[in-house]
Amino acid sequence: EELHAEWELMEWFVGTGLTHLLRVFRTVFPSESAEMLRHAFCETMRHTCLAFGHHFTGDVVVPLIIASIGAPSFASPASHVAQVASELSPRTAHDSRVGRSTLLPVLLGGVLPCAGEEALTEYLMLLLAEGKEASPWGLRHRAELLPVLQFVGTIEDIQLEMLKVVHLLVASPSAVSRQAAALLATALACRLGEHAVERRLLP
Repeated sequence: EELHAEWELMEWFVGTGLTHLLRVFRTVFPSESAEMLRHAFCETMRHTCLAFGHHFTGDVVVPLIIASIGAPSFASPASHVAQVASELSPRTAHDSRVGRSTLLPVLLGGVLPCAGEEALTEYLMLLLAEGKEASPWGLRHRAELLPVLQFVGTIEDIQLEMLKVVHLLVASPSAVSRQAAALLATALACRLGEHAVERRLLP
């Protein structure tokens, strides 16, 4: 009976709770006055994901938020979340832009750090590194991605992972990857102190 109750809670969270949260998150656009609220959204999702565990976060929460944004994904959602993901998918270009500005910060700042070791690093590389497409998704949406990365860069626990991705991109012989590294480094440089930039970013 206890197991059944836990399963019902997860079903409610996937089908109702999370979708309502995402709709709320989508109503708060980036602004100086909303900065604390946006950090609270990240903290809300971080605590929620920690409560459910990294497997549930990676298998369910991450695909649903990615679907809501219309952003690149490692794989198609599993069958038990595919229907909800389809319902959350943006219907217009405007919906996609809203998702990128309001939900991507929550994904990077609150969810992926709880989705397992290296999850955030791997996803940033998916967005920014050169792949099958001529230009990475992150560079094609750089105007929208830069403020997202600047916001995420204010979260101290995430700065080291962002620095790691900068170094991975710089190490690539690809000029495109170096452009992506410059985008991420620009976002970090706006948030790190002068000493930290000299010590961690410039080398």
